[in-house]
Amino acid sequence: MNFEDLRSFGMVVQHGGFTAAERATGERKAKLSRHIQRLESDLETQLLFRSTRSLRLTEAGRAIYEQWQIVESSLEDAEAIAVEFRSRVSGDLRVSCLPGLARYLGPKFVTDFLRDYPEVRLELHVTTEKVDLINKRFDLAIMAEVNERSNPSLLTRKLGETRSILVASPAFLARHPGITLEGIKQLPTVSVGGDYLSAGWAGSWKLRNDKGESYMLRHRPVLVSNDSAMIRDAVIEGGGIGLLSLQTCETALAQGTLKQILPEWHSLWGRISILFPDNRRMSPAARAFIEHMSNSARQKIG
Repeated sequence: MNFEDLRSFGMVVQHGGFTAAERATGERKAKLSRHIQRLESDLETQLLFRSTRSLRLTEAGRAIYEQWQIVESSLEDAEAIAVEFRSRVSGDLRVSCLPGLARYLGPKFVTDFLRDYPEVRLELHVTTEKVDLINKRFDLAIMAEVNERSNPSLLTRKLGETRSILVASPAFLARHPGITLEGIKQLPTVSVGGDYLSAGWAGSWKLRNDKGESYMLRHRPVLVSNDSAMIRDAVIEGGGIGLLSLQTCETALAQGTLKQILPEWHSLWGRISILFPDNRRMSPAARAFIEHMSNSARQKIG
């Protein structure tokens, strides 16, 4: 038995005839008739008494139609359930975020979201690694990237911009007055990220000034960590010069425990974005989180 044949039979009976069913469904009368004839053939039972002016059910046809009404109601219920799940913000959500961004945004950006959407369970994975969203089954990633097309297979929603600046502690600057770009090569530096050990501890910071000129500052850091907060604190303690994002050193600059050096030089501007693999099948929870971040984090990041 073919489902479309059963559906055609149900539509004809429901609307009281082939002409009315044609208007309601858009299916031509001849096609509806063929479907019903095939259904009767498959069931080896006559379902309708047909005449030029009337259409009425046989006893078997009445029983089949009652079963069709149950099937139709179940289909409508299933569709309603699907619509509810598509619209209800609930379920599990896996998000990857850089440690520095997670600390800068603070716990409030998470707790506010969970308060607004109490049926969501959020797993926030804080890591410096670039997460494979698809294979690792992450819904979203919050990243800071200089090259906004570094992964063209992912879609993005921009939250703001950032760049890194050269900083040192007041005590360090007192010991090393008159610092120049060339002079930094001879001074202790501390750096975020990078596989410096395999590179023989040779590092480089790509800088640009307000005139658009570029400078590759090559240095040999005395301390490397993938934790930007650790590097910031090491700079505050006088461990060396660091190149830190504005978000990482904002509070220390305001408190005076860090000082910007050579302010005309800085890193390239980078985008802070939410990355996601495909918005066509995105869950309501993921959509809600993106909107939440766009409305709240952008105000803080700028």
